[in-house]
Amino acid sequence: MTTDPTLPASGRERLLQAALDIASDAILTLHPPADGSRGGWTVAAVNAQFARLGGAAGSAGLEGLPVQAALPLWPALGLDAWAHAAARSVHGEQKDVALPGADGQQRWYAAYAGPAEGGGCVLRLADITTVRQTEESLRADTRRLQQDNAQLRQLAWMDGLTGLANRRALDTILDREIARARRRGEPLAVVMCDIDHFKAFNDFYGHLAGDDCIREVARVLAATSARATDVVARYGGEEFALVLSNTDAVGALDLVRRVQDALHARALSDATSPNGKLLTLSFGLAAFVAALDADGAALVGRADAALYRAKHLGRNRVATHAANPLPGIPDSSAPLPPSAVAPRSAVSLRISS
Repeated sequence: MTTDPTLPASGRERLLQAALDIASDAILTLHPPADGSRGGWTVAAVNAQFARLGGAAGSAGLEGLPVQAALPLWPALGLDAWAHAAARSVHGEQKDVALPGADGQQRWYAAYAGPAEGGGCVLRLADITTVRQTEESLRADTRRLQQDNAQLRQLAWMDGLTGLANRRALDTILDREIARARRRGEPLAVVMCDIDHFKAFNDFYGHLAGDDCIREVARVLAATSARATDVVARYGGEEFALVLSNTDAVGALDLVRRVQDALHARALSDATSPNGKLLTLSFGLAAFVAALDADGAALVGRADAALYRAKHLGRNRVATHAANPLPGIPDSSAPLPPSAVAPRSAVSLRISS
């Protein structure tokens, strides 16, 4: 800034001070200690904004005073060590600092400290509190939006009645697991499960009781499939699907038997069931075969074919797909008997009278 050289020195100083005071930033210029020691700054120039920040009523009469005498709050600002470091630097330093405001509330400043003539230091503080608050508000809004989107994604993949994965989630997970099994050569099994005689149950007890029945079966399946990698999904209606990674047909059969035991322990009443008046399930299982299962739909289709055979062999049992034979377990190619009586080799729930 240049001033009229014809003005007396006092006039030029007043003009310079007025220019400093109308600046929106807080500005302070310091003279170095006379003996070169740390501390002992004196005020070369200060504007009203910095003066108030430092605890002074205004900028008048502060020039030449020790900084701690001119600005009572100077120690609390914590800028002294930074000012000494900046005075020795070539280009100065910048950082954001949080300082107590005149109202006692914390405010944020974009701070610059750099060398001044004669080994002094100049500090400039631009109030960015509103900017920081806006940025934080935007970050908070973004976090809330991300949480809302995550919840929507979860709801989009969740069955509303049971809280299990829904058909959409199942399709995605199955294709991912098929690709993993093919790439790593790991086993993979799918079990399809259906509530026996559910239409009769629903007609007899009513739709609300039918919903409770589906939820209870979902709880049994979820509690029994305890591994973090197991996925239990509601396939539709009263049918469920279990995706068992790193599990072969024998392991899948073992899980089915544990589900049977858990359901037996619940002893859920079903007056319409011919199986001892207790609720029963039918199961069909299939294990991944690379040559047969191009995608998840193919593997589910094979497990569903086994489930179809279990139901037509009399329900309340498990069957496996013909490509995954198990000793003593009927498979999807087994001939259907003329009646619904199960052969001795069928695995059935141990709850019949």
